[in-house]
Amino acid sequence: MLGSNDDLETPLVTSVSAQPTEETPTRNENNNNNKKLWKVGLILIFFLFITLLIVDSLTTKHVYNLIKNLNEFILDQKQLGFFYLFLLLFVFTIIGIPCTLFIIGGSFAFCEEFGSIGILFNIVVGWFGCFFGAITSFSISRYLLRECIRR
Repeated sequence: MLGSNDDLETPLVTSVSAQPTEETPTRNENNNNNKKLWKVGLILIFFLFITLLIVDSLTTKHVYNLIKNLNEFILDQKQLGFFYLFLLLFVFTIIGIPCTLFIIGGSFAFCEEFGSIGILFNIVVGWFGCFFGAITSFSISRYLLRECIRR
């Protein structure tokens, strides 16, 4: 018969899904283990970095000399020092490196050059450098790396 629903009926099919056993970890457990490993790894890297900074400050002072040389370079450049500090803070904010030492060093450098008004110059340059770096970092993660982060 045409128009009969008897021809269109399909048999009821049940699917059997594999239940996780005690030997096979579930996907959730694997993700939790990976997250724990990442956290432990990041904590270890952080403590290693802090330890190396402490050892360096007590012995060779390479980091201190690097920051001192950078401040001297900014001082030697006069007005271009503002641009260099802005660019440094901009790039470090995008990468995610803390900028506190460079802001303090910039204040010192600009105070040497311009007197107490140098602190105000440094606040303005530091704020704009970090602000535009944060906006750029957000835009990169929001629009360019969205699929990588989503995974």
